[in-house]
Amino acid sequence: MNVVGTLYIYAAICKHEDVPLRIPDTKEAWESYYMASDADLIAEQHIWAAVDPYAKNEAFNCSNGDVFRWKQLWKDNELEATKLEEVGEWWVADATFGLENVVDSMNKAKEHGFLGFRNSKNSLINWIDNTRAYKIVP
Repeated sequence: MNVVGTLYIYAAICKHEDVPLRIPDTKEAWESYYMASDADLIAEQHIWAAVDPYAKNEAFNCSNGDVFRWKQLWKDNELEATKLEEVGEWWVADATFGLENVVDSMNKAKEHGFLGFRNSKNSLINWIDNTRAYKIVP
């Protein structure tokens, strides 16, 4: 699931319609804790799990190892609920912003030897920059 791609489209629609880019849910969702999973980190963990004997036949969570709040990344002082279902299938964004305090634990993976980590803010900025560089988004 990739909420960032959905947010790109939402941002492009807001820009085209000349309306403010507002978080598409409640103030509570904007202030809650979330975790993210960088695609490169997931790949790194999959490779580790495939070759490390200590990881054999085990299931692991994979997240960046930190938590963030959308309000740390989304500087929007005029919070208003916006319904995205009017413009497409937005279940990933709805699931993401419809939940509050979404966190998991990387403890089991760390105990088994996987110490991968990503800073969520830097990760999100990196993927935005990459999609711009590949001219996927403006």
